[in-house]
Amino acid sequence: MKKKALTILLILSLTASSALAAYSTLRPGMSGQGVLQMQRQLKSLGYSINPDGKYGPLTQRTVESFQRKEGLYVDGLAGNQTLTRLYRGAQSGSGSIATPPASGASASNVVPPVTRTLRLGDNAQAVRALQQRLNELGFACGRADGVFGIRTKAAVMAYQSKNGLSVDGVAGPKTLTRLYQAQESVQTPNETQDPLMSQSPVENQAPTPNNQTGQASLGVAKVVTPNGGTLNMRSQKVQRASTFMRTIPNLAMVSLLSKENDWCLVAYNGSTGYVMSKFLQFSEDKPTPTPAPEQTIAPIQTTIPLPTPTPASDDPSVLEEEETQRRTLRGGEAGEDVFALQQRLAELLYPVQKTSIYDEQTKQAVCSFQGLNGLTVDGIVGNNTYAVLDQPSAVKYGQVPTSFQTLRIDNKGPSVSQLQTRLKELGFTVTVNGTFDTITHQAIVAFQDINGLTVSGIADSSTQRALYGTGAKDASGPMSGTPAGTGVSPSNVQLLHWYKEVKPSISSGQRATVYHPGSGKSFTIRFYSLGRHADSEPLTYDDTKIMNSAFGAPSWNINIVYVKLPSGKWTLASMHNRPHLSGAINNNGFGGHLCVHFFRDMDEAQRNDPNYGVSNQKAIRSAWERMTGEKIED
Repeated sequence: MKKKALTILLILSLTASSALAAYSTLRPGMSGQGVLQMQRQLKSLGYSINPDGKYGPLTQRTVESFQRKEGLYVDGLAGNQTLTRLYRGAQSGSGSIATPPASGASASNVVPPVTRTLRLGDNAQAVRALQQRLNELGFACGRADGVFGIRTKAAVMAYQSKNGLSVDGVAGPKTLTRLYQAQESVQTPNETQDPLMSQSPVENQAPTPNNQTGQASLGVAKVVTPNGGTLNMRSQKVQRASTFMRTIPNLAMVSLLSKENDWCLVAYNGSTGYVMSKFLQFSEDKPTPTPAPEQTIAPIQTTIPLPTPTPASDDPSVLEEEETQRRTLRGGEAGEDVFALQQRLAELLYPVQKTSIYDEQTKQAVCSFQGLNGLTVDGIVGNNTYAVLDQPSAVKYGQVPTSFQTLRIDNKGPSVSQLQTRLKELGFTVTVNGTFDTITHQAIVAFQDINGLTVSGIADSSTQRALYGTGAKDASGPMSGTPAGTGVSPSNVQLLHWYKEVKPSISSGQRATVYHPGSGKSFTIRFYSLGRHADSEPLTYDDTKIMNSAFGAPSWNINIVYVKLPSGKWTLASMHNRPHLSGAINNNGFGGHLCVHFFRDMDEAQRNDPNYGVSNQKAIRSAWERMTGEKIED
């Protein structure tokens, strides 16, 4: 009996003291008499906590449990509302928690945590508070999970309709003000003032909104991650998927609310949560903030022995993941990181709706992004896709073709212009004229060589995907070298007739060695098609490089050469190195075929090839005369 009376006396003493106070906010990382008093009161109300005067993770989780049960905004901070409700819980005399206000009460103990507009697809603590308030007022929106879904929108619309507001399902300033405020005005004392300055109980008090979080800032800090990635914000000081709230971009500035060795409580864009201290850069020109004054509530004097509970650890849980690593996103996922993904895709002009749900449209947008940026197209957003998304040079939708048409020498049109524009951006010598000319051809050859692609001289889909991708190497990259050729003596060269001696001895697909006496270089060709001359191709990319180093840039210029036929005989001929039409070899850096002309009767050439054919016959005759002194009379 004596013990019960003493307990009642102590509770009444505490109640009298608390009635005079407008409490300063207690935060994680603080310590002192005020924290100890709060812990003792939580313990007296049945919560499992070790009163030690230190506001650690266990204390924070206990405060969150209390706030959740009392219908308060769950943030783990012991502000005026939380402490007022906590100490009022002693009035029943039994240590039970006070009953939350009935639905539709004239005054609310919940205040808007942020002032920003909330709408379908948002995912944040502010949404959770909104849902709690709607449920409290009888507008059912289901479990307060922090995701602004269809049911939450319907509840907002019902509230707006009931209160004469514009019914749009968006929780804007007018809706939030009406939703959270009481019939009478809400008083908002300064959180840092002396708790005894108020001489009477103050109902419905809310923290002064700072940084859109309702919490006073201790300064600012910059996010600095070692890999340049984003930083995860968490609801608790534990690295688990269940605590993930949102990401904060690298180099972003955050408002610092509390600071510990391992974790900091920060505010960013209306969200409040924990980030790892090692990824923050603190302002060196600002002094360390002075902690908020401790509670001046008189300590409870008691001779009642308190049981000594097993000390609870305030250490963070074992780390499960690297903090700057983002979760892999795929179909069916939901959350603020999905919203951030959709927002980034929208910035890059990909067709997507910002719903916070990884739906089929989002997957298709991701697949398009991956395809245009040279990534594996699987619709899954992992580390590689995140890395490219974060780059300012990420390829936008519409900036490149969504499907690739194979482009080759002499093609014309807008696709060629786009190709040339991209080559020029990468430093290759090219003129943007819409015609796949020899300069463009050589630029494609160089690009393929530098980027380790099949060197065909043809801009197929794989070449264009690499060309438009963010990993494309520019013209400054090294190209493979040109092998040296071998020589031949002119005395071994004959003048063999095309129709009578050469054509009957060769066939398509056979190889021949070509020697250019002007440069002393030789290379190999393969016969492609035999008509009035030999349509041929350089056998390999090395052969193409040797040929071009001997003849110069691809052109229709006539070059005198010696050709070693499959029979072993050498004969005089002429040729150019300008690719045209089709070929049969796709990795020789040529992308078409060339023409090798042999000795023919002039009258036949004039009948069948009066222009270019005759020019080659004249060149062959002049070369033969210089070599032997013999002039051919036709």
